[in-house]
Amino acid sequence: MYPAPLASSAQKVHDNFAANIWSVTRQVHHSLANPNEPVDMVLFLNGVALVTLELKNPWTGQTARYHGQKQYRDRDTSQTLLQFGRTLVHMTADQDEVWMATKLSGAPTFILPFKKGHGEGAGNPFKALIAFSGEKVVDGVKYTEAEMNGFPEDKTRKEFDKDEYRLLVVANKYLTGFDQPKLCAMYVDKKLQHVLAVQALSRLNRSALRLGKRKEDLFVLDFFNTTEDIKAAFDPFFTVTTLSEATDVNVLHELKATLDDAGVYEWVEVEEFCTRFFDGEDAQELSPLIDIAAERFNEELDLEDKDKIDYKIKAKQFVKIYGQMASIMPFEVVAWEKLFWFLKFLVPKLKIQDPNQDALDELLESVDLSSYGLQRTKLNQVIGLDASEAELEPQNPNPRGYREGEVQEDPLEEIIRSFNERWFQGWSATPEEQRVKFLNIVSSVQAHPDFAEKYSENPDPFSRDLAFEKIMKDVMLRRRKDELELYKLHAQDQAFKAAFYQSIKDTLDRSASRGAGSPS
Repeated sequence: MYPAPLASSAQKVHDNFAANIWSVTRQVHHSLANPNEPVDMVLFLNGVALVTLELKNPWTGQTARYHGQKQYRDRDTSQTLLQFGRTLVHMTADQDEVWMATKLSGAPTFILPFKKGHGEGAGNPFKALIAFSGEKVVDGVKYTEAEMNGFPEDKTRKEFDKDEYRLLVVANKYLTGFDQPKLCAMYVDKKLQHVLAVQALSRLNRSALRLGKRKEDLFVLDFFNTTEDIKAAFDPFFTVTTLSEATDVNVLHELKATLDDAGVYEWVEVEEFCTRFFDGEDAQELSPLIDIAAERFNEELDLEDKDKIDYKIKAKQFVKIYGQMASIMPFEVVAWEKLFWFLKFLVPKLKIQDPNQDALDELLESVDLSSYGLQRTKLNQVIGLDASEAELEPQNPNPRGYREGEVQEDPLEEIIRSFNERWFQGWSATPEEQRVKFLNIVSSVQAHPDFAEKYSENPDPFSRDLAFEKIMKDVMLRRRKDELELYKLHAQDQAFKAAFYQSIKDTLDRSASRGAGSPS
């Protein structure tokens, strides 16, 4: 609702009104999906919401302008025009920036009011940007991020940091991984849950002391989610485990030197494998290259058991550290990347004799698990969450080796695995691209020659799972050239792989229960 000037008002007042350089009051629905629910009012200044006003007598079904004019005309002059309950003042001033997370279908239409004011007025004096993937058609008009912003989408982050831009409207894009300390307010008009809710709302959790902004100076106006929804999303992240110090990646130099000197592989073999691997050759054609190195390790070099164990420990340590660190920081050591992929295929073929295996076999034979029973000790026991922080030491900066009786632990792997399980958001494709890729992989699994006999018609759950693992491995190897990013996540990130495999299985089982030949 714009406060229209009186006819007797100065021309400057009329000009400001036409240009929308005014305080603006707008009606805000609690749910855009149900316009009959009670509404509050928000006071805007130049398009930025500054104050939320809760009406004691809520209006429903009509616009704020309609109710304001109706009450002004019909009310008893002794009554207050508007009565407000709680009033929230939002901290959006100076260089602070505002962010709106919205459903993709509405993203283009949400930004238009910011760019063009009431009655074709000038609108907000500060510019607004939008971020969404692909193309969107609204009311017959096709929109893209680049066209609406006026520059390529890869420049959106940099442009938004300029003082002339104060508002950013996003759909799924930038809900995760977007770092902008100026963000201070967020308006949410979409369902946020689980990790996505934590990631999206955490975009505000930055201080900017040079701008006078603290973490406490934040505001979220949520039109869609309840307090219970957000609490449920944040509960799993109640405790935090951190590293006491950074991991020393220089250990990769030492590990590579040790592995190279052992003579298990020749570097030309690593080069040839990687060239053919990334050219998309079939796994069966690449296997002989790996077998040559494996045969040296297993037989030709005549290594003692302790030397074999030591070598395999170091090979696995290299794969772990490089895989973990490459996922969170850029590397430009090409030799590390090549050795990483070569070792990932070589390590499973390195045969060693576990000195503890004989003792383990004896223990298993001596225990009769069928003689054990269950006894309930507690029912409805309340388990409290521990809010204290935990701290783990980083990856040991020294190369590992075999020592009798020593238990090898990998605390960094525990942190990375926990991080991926909690914060996994899939690969960086648009939702539609993800869907197409996902269904193509499902179809490839169904077309595998072993699918019917060894999976869909197999009554034994254990052998069924083993068959599924093999089928998925075959499918992903065949598709790695077309889906390299997805294959890297699949190969390097066990949390991603577990979630991905489970989703594929759920889709296959659902299709089977419907009697469908392929998912839709």
